Amino acid sequence: MYTEIDSTDIIAFFIKKSGFSNEFEIPFSQIHHLAKVIESENEDILTFCDSISIDAFRCAFTSNVVIEHSTIKICNVRKIRPNVERLLPSQRIMDLLEDINKR
Repeated sequence: MYTEIDSTDIIAFFIKKSGFSNEFEIPFSQIHHLAKVIESENEDILTFCDSISIDAFRCAFTSNVVIEHSTIKICNVRKIRPNVERLLPSQRIMDLLEDINKR
């Protein structure tokens, strides 16, 4: 059985890693890179990190999230923190993302 993750999981992970700083941004390339690596190194994980899943994150927080120059920019992160925390992936996925991100 596969574990599925999408851009939302990765974005939520990075927001948490930032300490829920008030302003946050992440380029699409960083999301895509992490998704490719985690999928290539774990046969039981499927990743979906296309522009549709990235835009779905933006649509969930329209007053706080904009997309500019292939970068997601979030303002007032603390305001949406409870909702972002609900989007966090499982601890296993967060540990894998952390390991890959340290490289």
